Amino acid sequence: MKHILLTTTLALTLLPLGARAQNAPPLMPPGPPPAPMFAQADLDHDGKITKSEAKAHRGTMFDKMDADGDGFLSDDEKRLMHRKHQFGRRMHHAQNRMMHKKALDT
Repeated sequence: MKHILLTTTLALTLLPLGARAQNAPPLMPPGPPPAPMFAQADLDHDGKITKSEAKAHRGTMFDKMDADGDGFLSDDEKRLMHRKHQFGRRMHHAQNRMMHKKALDT
C-alpha cells in the first residue's frame, strides 16, 4: 500500500513539470548555433572549415592571446584569456536566460 501511495504521489507531483517542459521554448533558437568564431575561421566563406583554415585561425587566436608578442603565453596572459572566456560564457548564458524568460512571458 505504501508503495502505491508513494508512486501515485510522485507521479502527480512530476506531471505538471512534464507538461511545462513540453510547452517551454528551447533555450537556443533553432538553426545553426551562433558561433562567430566559426564564421571567422571560415576564410573562404563556403560554410565549411578546412584543416588549413582551422590551423590558420588557431594561429590568429594565439596571436591575440600573446599580448606582449614574445611567442609564449605567460601565466598572466593565460589568466587574462581565462577571465575573458568566463565573462563571455556568463554573458552568453545571461542572454539565453533572458530570451527564454521573454519567450515564456509571451
